[in-house]
Amino acid sequence: MTVDAITIVVRDSVTGDPVSGAMVVLNGDDHSLTNSDGVARFRQPCSRSDGKFHEFLIFRGMEFKPFLLSVSHTQLVGIRTFPVLLEGQLPPPAMGIGWGLQAIGADVSPLPSFDGIKVGILDTGIDSSHPGLNVIDGFNQGNDAYPFSRPISPHGTFTAGLIGGKRRGDQGIVGVAPGVDLLDIRVFDPAGIGATRDVICQGVRWAISRGAQILYVGLGSETYSEMEERVWREAYDAGIVVVAPAGNTMSDHKEVLYPARYVSTICVAACGRNTDVPPDEQPRLSKDGAWFLPSFSRRGPEVDVVAPGVAVCSIVPGQPGGKTLYDHCSGTSQAAAFVAGVAARILATHPEIKNVCPKEKTELVRALLRTNALPLGITGSGAGLCRLGGNTTSPLIIQ
Repeated sequence: MTVDAITIVVRDSVTGDPVSGAMVVLNGDDHSLTNSDGVARFRQPCSRSDGKFHEFLIFRGMEFKPFLLSVSHTQLVGIRTFPVLLEGQLPPPAMGIGWGLQAIGADVSPLPSFDGIKVGILDTGIDSSHPGLNVIDGFNQGNDAYPFSRPISPHGTFTAGLIGGKRRGDQGIVGVAPGVDLLDIRVFDPAGIGATRDVICQGVRWAISRGAQILYVGLGSETYSEMEERVWREAYDAGIVVVAPAGNTMSDHKEVLYPARYVSTICVAACGRNTDVPPDEQPRLSKDGAWFLPSFSRRGPEVDVVAPGVAVCSIVPGQPGGKTLYDHCSGTSQAAAFVAGVAARILATHPEIKNVCPKEKTELVRALLRTNALPLGITGSGAGLCRLGGNTTSPLIIQ
């Protein structure tokens, strides 16, 4: 028995309502958005000669909180419809200002002009049509014709919102450097699952050619690459401030990932508020008890600063009809995005940095980040919590 189509029906786990605009990815390749009835349909996939199960990845927000449905080919033949329940979505923060923005002091610091500053986002791709983001150019896996299309993975859009999100009326999430020019550097495959070293190097060199001042990196690897180290050094020598996440892990191996491990990059680990400690977490609290380093965050001597990376909120790709979506997520990628935004503010408020030798720019920005950080007294937290403005020993009170 064969069937012409497989139907996925997606509903909210709390309300039971159909979820429209959810992304359903089949075997990492074929993908579709659910309609107003929460339905996505696929043609019957071919039998897998490798014996592996077919995988449906379903998500409404961030791709690392998906619902994974694994079924055998026999099940696909025997069952036409698969129901899926997705977790409910939390509302965005009031006025679009999340706790992360408050934690680093970006909500009270004077907002400079970001004219002429370009931030490259080396990630899965940005929803360039989103009204809250100012995407001016892009690179897409070496293609000359960059398609300004909605990416499958929301990771790049989420981090772009933390860096340069701006409000439109009463809608949107405020980033650290709202409205800054963004370069969309898509180095992942279309599904946002993997990126090859060759394409990563192409993307970095493209950023250099387009005059990026800051390069946010939304990826990491445990494996050293001489080719990659060379290209990151090229960015450093060109005066680009590269900000990279220390990496996420749930294992006992906590070593910092590459490229954050290279001396040419600024390495960022994640921190959270003690009010957000998960029930199963064994937190390493700061001296004042206000902050903790989550167990998923890699750490080591390479860490320069930590930044908000637990339950932070940002935008995800918009849906048909112009509906804006938000999601909350945790990770060192989010922490690094905050620091990339702070680096943009540093360049905007210290124009003299533009006139120094290109090779000195990263070190000047790194020095300011470390000097202005709030010491936490936690091993592996570098100089402490990244902050805008002067150094202080008193904890920031979150209202």
